[in-house]
Amino acid sequence: MFIFGSDGGGEAYAFDTRYNELPIVNIPFIGMSVEVAERIGNTFVEFLEYLEKQ
Repeated sequence: MFIFGSDGGGEAYAFDTRYNELPIVNIPFIGMSVEVAERIGNTFVEFLEYLEKQ
């Protein structure tokens, strides 16, 4: 995971470097584990659309 930001709470936004296309995931800072990472966008545009809906 390459963390590039957070939601200001307990969640990090990261590029999932396990995949060549680098999907964007939401992962908790506490208990950070790839098993709990939630894919929230396949592209940066999809990530921005996710944020808009929040």
